[in-house]
Amino acid sequence: MYEELKQMLQESRRTLAFTGAGISTLSGIRDFRGKNGVYLEPWHGKSVEEILSLDCFLAEPALFYGWAAEFLYRLEEFHPAAVHRALAGLEQSGLLRGDTLRISTCSTSKQAAATFTNCTAAPPGTTA
Repeated sequence: MYEELKQMLQESRRTLAFTGAGISTLSGIRDFRGKNGVYLEPWHGKSVEEILSLDCFLAEPALFYGWAAEFLYRLEEFHPAAVHRALAGLEQSGLLRGDTLRISTCSTSKQAAATFTNCTAAPPGTTA
């Protein structure tokens, strides 16, 4: 099975991995909407979903940055899970490439320095 997967990856022109918050929850980072998600607990009387909205950010940026100091800015306390390491290994070996969009900084890939990176895709019929 592993050899078949390896062969498929080696023969692929482009491989993309879709993951969700679950890979970061393995590292101890809370997701947003799960059973222990950060959206479940109001912060200073407002829902976290509202705090993370553009309207709230523009009206009360200090509220966003206060919440972020307790959640986003402490992400360096967490370490990559096995899935992060496996994806980074695939990327380092050239079997997986691409841009990512993530909130956690647990990735061990070359893009780990950025909290958010650009998500890009080639238009249909092209080979970007």
